[in-house]
Amino acid sequence: METPINYLITGIAAAAVASGFYVASRTPSSRAKKAGAKLPPGPNNFLLGALHTFPQHHWYETFTQWQQEFGDLVYIDLSVAGVTMLIVNSLEVAEELAGKRKIYSNRPHTTLINDLMYADWTITMQHDGPIFQEQRRILHKCLSPAASAEHDYLVREHVASFVQTISGKTVDPFEALTDGIGPILTILSYGENYDRDHGEEYRKVSLESIELVATTFTKFWAVDLLPILKYVPTWFPGAEFRRIGVLATSMVKKLRFEPLAYIENALGKGNADRSFVTTLLQDQSFTKENIRDVITVMHSSGVDTTASSITNLLYYMAMHPECQKLVHKELDELVGKGVVPSFAEIQQLPYLNAVWKEGLRLRPPVPLGIPHVASEEDVWNGFYIPKGCLVHCNIGFMMRDPRIWGEDSELFKPDRFLDPNAKDLPDPTNTTFGFGRRICPGRFFAHREALQFIAAIFASFKVLPGQGVNLSDLIFEGTVQRPVNFRCRFEPRHGS
Repeated sequence: METPINYLITGIAAAAVASGFYVASRTPSSRAKKAGAKLPPGPNNFLLGALHTFPQHHWYETFTQWQQEFGDLVYIDLSVAGVTMLIVNSLEVAEELAGKRKIYSNRPHTTLINDLMYADWTITMQHDGPIFQEQRRILHKCLSPAASAEHDYLVREHVASFVQTISGKTVDPFEALTDGIGPILTILSYGENYDRDHGEEYRKVSLESIELVATTFTKFWAVDLLPILKYVPTWFPGAEFRRIGVLATSMVKKLRFEPLAYIENALGKGNADRSFVTTLLQDQSFTKENIRDVITVMHSSGVDTTASSITNLLYYMAMHPECQKLVHKELDELVGKGVVPSFAEIQQLPYLNAVWKEGLRLRPPVPLGIPHVASEEDVWNGFYIPKGCLVHCNIGFMMRDPRIWGEDSELFKPDRFLDPNAKDLPDPTNTTFGFGRRICPGRFFAHREALQFIAAIFASFKVLPGQGVNLSDLIFEGTVQRPVNFRCRFEPRHGS
């Protein structure tokens, strides 16, 4: 005879079974079958997904190892942490998915970075939409190829100061380059007056905030799985994410609001000087908020990545003095001994340009880029890609893929870009900056600026390893990668 408790137990069991069937029907695997496709391969366990194999650090290196095992698409099931992930190891596939399909043009939203670290407003983390599109138009107006050429006068002025500063010295090249490049972007963005009064402090905060975001980007945080944790107090045990959020917010608010307040005050007094912000404020097609926000991000991101790219090239040139000699020879013969070339002259230096491309190829500063996210489910070549899946384009592997670059793809070999068939190779000055709607709009200016610094360095100096620096022992680390503990000497080539 059935008792009330038996009915209750039976009901609970039935509900559990029904719930289990519902959950099972909603898994990526079941949705893939429904779409007539299958999930891409990956290091996934039946019960834990990829949780047992996913790296704590060095994502790029691990993702590249997985390419050898699983191929061009690697699916990572971290649904127990609220995440699914796709690693794209093929340039052709990345250009198709992230480059051409609009549904991959969004960015992930994480509680730590977007909310607690106050980054939701940045163009980097914006979803594709009206605000994002207006901010892209602002950047194009400031940093298009034609606009970038108009800034050469300022670049040349600071290149000359940079050369004098480093002459004969052994320095950390990244630190020296941030000091050389930073004022250019500050003056362009906010004017000479702001640079004089606040530029050094602003750049210090900017670099610290970028570093803080970079160190949090390639980790999983409990608050992203359980967003309610964002309300715990900063003193709570284990609440490191809250303390990171408070620190980041204080820095980012300073970067976002203080320059515009300074400029508006100057405009009110009638003594504002020329800058991107003052010029853009006269354009009624842009909102003040979008001008403020996009220039903030442009400045913060432009210094770190450009300085890292040049630093990486200096590492390889110190490692390969035979390549340095060829650059010196080309500069001396085509421009003149000790003469710093103009950008027009730089364009006529094939080996120097090949060296720059090879440095970017072998060590792109952001080898995994910034992840895209699928706004809808998709099927590519029989593989199912779930809605909300993070998509990492493994640019670092693509730039070393032997199927593209040959069996010597791991070697620093600038001559590959001088080969008659080089026109068929991907251009690292474009490919390393991302794909589709999310490609970096500052790439034209970054390319132009970097080449002028590089040309001036090699017109003026031999770049040698610092005393006690063993180049072969150095490692590259960071979300924005550069060699750790690298120091080099800038030995003058001509005169004193």
